[in-house]
Amino acid sequence: MSQKRLEKLKIVFEIEVQSEKVERSGKLEIWRNDQSNGVNDVEALETIIEILNAANAKVEFKENGEGEPISPDLYLRKVAQQGCWNRPLEIDGLRFGFASLPKFSICIVSIEELDKGSAGDWTKWIESFIHKEGFIQAWVSDVEYDYWQNVRDPLQYEAAGRDYGNLPTKSNGLPPPLEQVEIDTSVNPGKWLFRENYIEAIGSPMWLGEAFWVKVGHDRKQILEHSNDLNLVELSPGVLRLSVKSESFCDSSTEPMQRKLRWILYGTE
Repeated sequence: MSQKRLEKLKIVFEIEVQSEKVERSGKLEIWRNDQSNGVNDVEALETIIEILNAANAKVEFKENGEGEPISPDLYLRKVAQQGCWNRPLEIDGLRFGFASLPKFSICIVSIEELDKGSAGDWTKWIESFIHKEGFIQAWVSDVEYDYWQNVRDPLQYEAAGRDYGNLPTKSNGLPPPLEQVEIDTSVNPGKWLFRENYIEAIGSPMWLGEAFWVKVGHDRKQILEHSNDLNLVELSPGVLRLSVKSESFCDSSTEPMQRKLRWILYGTE
C-alpha cells in the first residue's frame, strides 16, 4: 500500500459474552458482562507491546496523546484491574484502541497512523493477530476516505467547512423532536456496517479467516477465487489475504472495484 496518506488497520474477533445479574436496586437491575472467549483487552494490549518491543521501540504510551508517558507494564496492570481498555493509546505516530461490542458478538483492535508511514509494513502488525482465537477479518483503509464515507451528521461537514448540498439525505427515523436529517451513507462504496459476528467492510489488503466465510457463506469464497483481477494468497492456517491491483481505496476513482469487491464478499453494493 502507498504510504502517501494516513492509513489504519482494524482487526475483528468473534467473542462470547455471558451476562450475570449482580445487583437490584428498586426497579433497576445491574448486570455484569463477562467475556468468556475471544481476544480480550489485556491480550490485545500485550500483543501490541510485543510487536513494538520486537521493533526495538521505546514503549511508553500516552492516553489520548495527553499527560505523562506511562510504561506498558503499569498500563497493563491498570487495564487488568479496571477490567477494560477504554481509552486510545498513542506512541510514535500511532494510535491504538480496543472496543468490545457484545451486541454484535465482536471486538475490534484498531491501529491508526497519526503520521504518514508510521505503521510501516502492515504485515508485521497483522501476523501476530490472525492466528488468535476467534479471528474473523481485518482490513487496511485510508483514514480520511473511510471517515467521510461513513459520516452521517451534517454538523461534522459544517465544522470541517465541507459542502454536503449535493449528497443524499434521509431522516434518522426518530420521532419528533428527536428527528433530524442525516447524510445517507448507504449509497457509499466505502461504507461499513455492523453485522452479527462480523463487519461489512472492504479494504486493501484484507485478511479473511475461516470464521468469516461461516458468516457470509462459503459460496462467496468460491466467487472470490474465480476473480482474475484480485491478488489472493492463502495463509496458514485458513486465512486468506486479499488485495487489489490498484494501490488503495482512497477516492471515487476506484469505486467500480469497491462495489465489485463488496458484491463478491457480501452480495451487496
